[in-house]
Amino acid sequence: MTHLTINTTKGNDNQRLQQVTRTFDKISDRICLPLAPADTGAGSEMEIYLCFMRRLRDVPNSRLEIKILHALQFAADIMNDDVAEVTVTLVNCGLRAPRLAFPALFLERADAALMRDPTGCGAANAALVSLRRHWDSLGEDRWAGVTRKHDRLAQPNWIKTEIW
Repeated sequence: MTHLTINTTKGNDNQRLQQVTRTFDKISDRICLPLAPADTGAGSEMEIYLCFMRRLRDVPNSRLEIKILHALQFAADIMNDDVAEVTVTLVNCGLRAPRLAFPALFLERADAALMRDPTGCGAANAALVSLRRHWDSLGEDRWAGVTRKHDRLAQPNWIKTEIW
């Protein structure tokens, strides 16, 4: 099993920033599964992580991207939370996978955050930037967030009526 080391900065408002080095298990060249949250007091993060990892084992599919997508949606349903928030939690724990493995709502929010100024409000955090680098290394479309199809915009918003 190959190990990939990623350095991230982690801290709270009243604490100084500290450098944290975590090692993620790469199960393939395309996917890195998350590690359990380092903070033992993070109860909801640990519950999301455990629910995701348990479901990942049980999904009856051979494609790992589909397994991850299904496990993310399952964890969101069990936790009664938004699927994008569950995905953000697991990406912060180290989940790295192709765009296909993530729900559309998360991809919309991630693309919007990655397009913002890095120093501005609502910008991407270190984990999301690392995920973007992972997508770039896989050869994913760099402009996928901009070229997304909007079916709602293609449909007319007016009703055509005939006059007798």
